[in-house]
Amino acid sequence: MFAEFDEIMPGTVFRLFGRNMWMGKNASLRFVHPGNGSVLNADILKGDAFTLQLKAPLKLEAGVRYKILVSNGAGGAYGEN
Repeated sequence: MFAEFDEIMPGTVFRLFGRNMWMGKNASLRFVHPGNGSVLNADILKGDAFTLQLKAPLKLEAGVRYKILVSNGAGGAYGEN
């Protein structure tokens, strides 16, 4: 899986590419702050089997390397990468 851009600014619309990206309405993408563990959810605009189009949260902090957790809506707690 890979993102359209190396760096993502707050509020930016971007795409995430991979396989089996969209399996239904429960797909999600979360940004996890490495320092304090706070979580920000991206808005999913649309998706298909190979692409998710998302809008980054407005509260992303500049210069922070967030961990990104993605779920395609299948697999419950085990379906997040």
